[in-house]
Amino acid sequence: MDRTRKATWGFLSGLAFAGMTVIVGLAATPLLLRWLGPERFGAFRAASDWTGHLTIFELGLSWALIPLFARALGRGDIPAVRAILRAGVRVYLGVALLMLAAGAGLASVIIHLVPVSSNTVHDLQGGCWIGLLAILVVPLTPFRALAEADQRSYLINSLFIVQAVLVTGLGLLLAWAGWGITGQFLAASLGLYPLLFFLMHDGFRRYGRVGGVFGTQPMPSPVGSEDFTRPTETEDPTAIRREIWKMNWPSLIRNTCGRIGLFTDNLLIAYFLGPAVVASFYLTQRTCVLAQSQLLGIGSAGWAGLVELVHKGQIATFHRRLTELTGLVTVLGIAVMVPLAAFNRDFISLWVGPTCFGGEWITDLAAINGILLSIFSLWGLVISGAGHVARVVPGTLASAGVNILVSILATVLLGPPGPLLGTLTALATVNSWFFPMLLKRLFHVPLRPLFMAIVSPALIGIPYTFGVRWCAHTHPAPGWVALSLEMAGSALIYLALAWLAVFNANERAVWMWRFRLFLRPRTAI
Repeated sequence: MDRTRKATWGFLSGLAFAGMTVIVGLAATPLLLRWLGPERFGAFRAASDWTGHLTIFELGLSWALIPLFARALGRGDIPAVRAILRAGVRVYLGVALLMLAAGAGLASVIIHLVPVSSNTVHDLQGGCWIGLLAILVVPLTPFRALAEADQRSYLINSLFIVQAVLVTGLGLLLAWAGWGITGQFLAASLGLYPLLFFLMHDGFRRYGRVGGVFGTQPMPSPVGSEDFTRPTETEDPTAIRREIWKMNWPSLIRNTCGRIGLFTDNLLIAYFLGPAVVASFYLTQRTCVLAQSQLLGIGSAGWAGLVELVHKGQIATFHRRLTELTGLVTVLGIAVMVPLAAFNRDFISLWVGPTCFGGEWITDLAAINGILLSIFSLWGLVISGAGHVARVVPGTLASAGVNILVSILATVLLGPPGPLLGTLTALATVNSWFFPMLLKRLFHVPLRPLFMAIVSPALIGIPYTFGVRWCAHTHPAPGWVALSLEMAGSALIYLALAWLAVFNANERAVWMWRFRLFLRPRTAI
């Protein structure tokens, strides 16, 4: 499968994953809220974010492995792929032990970080101990990095769909049975096992199966790979480990700052305003977060193909494709986020009740942040995937610092919208100029076309936003069918406007050609 088909299937599978997540979330959240109660629901969300920070102890190794895999795959060096897998699994065994130790410490003090009532203390603490089960499969993480580097995000998205159904179904069953927070952690932990075990099986099937990944003997070649059986210098385990550790520290700093800057919102709300407020804060921005994850999926599906163009020296094509992908993310972001924000009050009222709506400020800030984060994430993935992770670190540190400082102050002064205001401030004051500067410096990307790919859709989006918001306020949806039609119709109107006003005739012809080519079987680009 060529890189364009891989990226397209990655995008379509991401759409399917987002759609399934929305459907599952719509059905499951009201039931979880009823069976768990607002306090346990909010405490689980906050505690999940705390345990999620254990990935900091992954030490940035995933993004150290991905460029190594991408380079080996680009050369067709299968022995190097195997050697990187062996080294990666061994390194991640140590990471798992470190995470288990840190997780045990966190479980011991979680009741001080997430204040709850006395009858919820044991449930919360027990849930955090159960959550450590997820760490047992951490050593298999290199197989996911291999799939990412091989531009097989469509496989990962498909597995995410299965995981979402399994986790949600088991979580509902355990919540109904009265297992509370402990049951939710158990469901989330067990859901990781099928995903990583299947990726391990897929990796062995494609690149050879034996104990070599975990032992010292080389793997036998898979069928059809006889040309790649000669040992190469890239198989030296010491050299591979040296490269991994050389690249992991910038990745560690980048990932840590990303988590601190973007995944502490629920923690601040729980600490300053209480776990019960987390429920309305989480639910109000839920649809925007789901849409944001889909927009992020476009970058996840496309970055590897862009990096491949850089490695092949096709810089002009890289510039054009990066600009096109930036414009696509912007157009789709506005088309989706504006209706979601405008009709969010009606959506929340129909979904979980009007008392769970956290306000227009939370909705609007979540929508704006979702669009900006998707654009900057695409640029960051390209820079990091090309092996320049260290160059991203200064801007990431500055962005995280601004985010945390403004989030704390704004939460204390303004309440629930505070963390989202902190995120927007960091994106506007740091990311907006830092990533374009790196793209210009590292890849000589012309900035004017890149910025116009954002500005042109935004100019059309301003009057569109006012129109959709007026329609939402003057014609509130009486039920799910009317709400769905109004939201879908609003999005289609903007897409039609963008098709005519943002894309010129040549660009429209190119996109139509790509669409027809994708539908044609066995066609290479």
